[in-house]
Amino acid sequence: MPDATIIGYNNLLAGATADPVGAAVALIPSTAESYTDGTATVTFTAAANFTADYIAVGAHNFGTTGKTITIQYSTTTGGSFVNVFSGIPTSDNAIMQTFASLSIRRVRIVIAGGSGNFRLGVVYSGAYITMEQSIYGGHSPLTLSAQTDYQNNETDTGNWLSRSIVKRGLAGSFEFRHITASWYRSTFHPFVKSARTLPFFIKWRPTGYPLEAALCWTTGDIIPRNMGVRDFMEVTVPVRGYGDVQ
Repeated sequence: MPDATIIGYNNLLAGATADPVGAAVALIPSTAESYTDGTATVTFTAAANFTADYIAVGAHNFGTTGKTITIQYSTTTGGSFVNVFSGIPTSDNAIMQTFASLSIRRVRIVIAGGSGNFRLGVVYSGAYITMEQSIYGGHSPLTLSAQTDYQNNETDTGNWLSRSIVKRGLAGSFEFRHITASWYRSTFHPFVKSARTLPFFIKWRPTGYPLEAALCWTTGDIIPRNMGVRDFMEVTVPVRGYGDVQ
């Protein structure tokens, strides 16, 4: 289906050897931990080649700090690197770069320029899944959907003084319809099982809005429903996400 949502959830780079060693924290799917203020060229080498068609970087601050980031892959442990992305991100939202499926061994992130300390939070690589149908009408793009918890400060007479942000992030849902029952069971349900415990990267319209990728996690169980139309199912994926709240 043209411009259908893609999801990258099975990080085949997990467990790779990191150079420098401290950068291995970026292979742990926790946005609270990150590799910061160290060597600006990071290389992850997997124990064996794996099939991949995307590399994703999340929980970073490259947009805020104006860093130029270059994402590369190599098909061998000693071969040359090929660029899949190079530029200054316009925000701190996730970067999910796709390419033709191939067997890769190393992923390299090069960080340069800008000002301030960089933060490299989460790095995934592997094979993404493509939803059977596109979504558009009625969908709230996650990277535009802030969820903010406030603390308001007021006088005894009810006058407003100030507001503090207690917690912020992205929140929303993805609603998919007309999913064939066989595809749900064979392809989507493995993602459902993974999403119970692990975050994932998602692009709701990869071609139309290529910069609107998100690193997110579910806020409840993903439960499909039979639509009663032929053999189709529908499902809602409720999420919160890490991102640059606009």
